[in-house]
Amino acid sequence: MVEEKGVEHTDINKEDWEVLISFFPMGWREKAKELGAITRLRNFKDSDSLLRT
Repeated sequence: MVEEKGVEHTDINKEDWEVLISFFPMGWREKAKELGAITRLRNFKDSDSLLRT
């Protein structure tokens, strides 16, 4: 949470991302690599960062 002038704000983008991936099947990251959907991350730190762009 970010506090600004006495008001607390949640990080909406992070919250939205967590809700979105809750709908993905278990093991989706591993399956994406196994099936070749993710072969290189280039300058992305992980599959989540790549998918969010």
